[in-house]
Amino acid sequence: MSSAIQPPLSSYSPEYLSEYSGDILRDVAIAFSVLEIGFVSLRFTAKAAGNNPFGVDDLLVVAALVACLGLNATCLFVIHAGGVGWHLVVVELTMPEKLVPWRKGLFINPILYIAAILFGKLAILIFYSRIFVTRSQRIATYSLIAITIAIGIANSIASVLECIPLQHLWDRNIEGSCFDIPAFYRYSTMPNVITDVAMLLLPIPTVWNLHTSLRVKLGLTVTFLAGSIGLIASIVRTVAFFRHDPLEDGTWASVVFLTWAVIESGCYLIASCSLCFRPLLNMLASFNFCRGSEASTPSRTWKTFFSSSNRSSASGRHNSILLIRRDTHIVVTAGANTQQGPQSSEEALV
Repeated sequence: MSSAIQPPLSSYSPEYLSEYSGDILRDVAIAFSVLEIGFVSLRFTAKAAGNNPFGVDDLLVVAALVACLGLNATCLFVIHAGGVGWHLVVVELTMPEKLVPWRKGLFINPILYIAAILFGKLAILIFYSRIFVTRSQRIATYSLIAITIAIGIANSIASVLECIPLQHLWDRNIEGSCFDIPAFYRYSTMPNVITDVAMLLLPIPTVWNLHTSLRVKLGLTVTFLAGSIGLIASIVRTVAFFRHDPLEDGTWASVVFLTWAVIESGCYLIASCSLCFRPLLNMLASFNFCRGSEASTPSRTWKTFFSSSNRSSASGRHNSILLIRRDTHIVVTAGANTQQGPQSSEEALV
């Protein structure tokens, strides 16, 4: 955080002093607020349409929505009250009263970001834990859940303890010290990228071992890839931290970091909701909005998939995998246990 005496404004070019990028963060924060509310509303509409019970993942989605909206709101706050979008020298020399709100944002925004990422990822992983019934898949899923929780707790503790006392972060008249905040921002994002990749890869082997058509395999792959659409934003944000110091010209740099934080957290929330839209697709298909062939409808695709999977199961192949999806429900079983009957499948339903 800059504490050196800044040279006079006359030493900077007019173009530099007039540069402002806060509109980018403002537009992204508002857009994702609308998207997040819309997707969560659609998720619960789909739940009601499919008469599906509410579970832990629904509570996590609500918590993620609260954290995401809180992050978006604080981004709008630091734009208005913290001078974010202007170069730091402009804020220090022409609007120094905005430095304290900006520095307080350095404390509040990471905590909300951590919470939004944690709850969004957990909602997806809880969904995975209910659709995977093989021992190896469940071990991998629960391991990812434990790792994700541990990362969230560790980062939250570090955020609270970044300065001792905490008030030293925004009031340098209070004696205290801070750890290397830029290094914390850089390296705390890397575990997120690793878990993102693991979440991306987890369901893929199961899908491509299915005895069904390539079209259905591709459709299922796209469905599960939705669970990791935050990976790109996470990588971009991590690279940005290594390319730029978040505290040097901090009010200007904050636009980039906060923009990608909003996008990343919002992507996880949207992904956790989109995995549950099957009942809405069925409703749209039933209204015959599409005038194409029957095979082009979502219901037809899944019916074809069911029959092909059941034929593989009935053939007695011990290495066959049966995946059943009813509304938002997906069941994956493998081996000889495929023929255990509907009760075992119902026990694994979301």
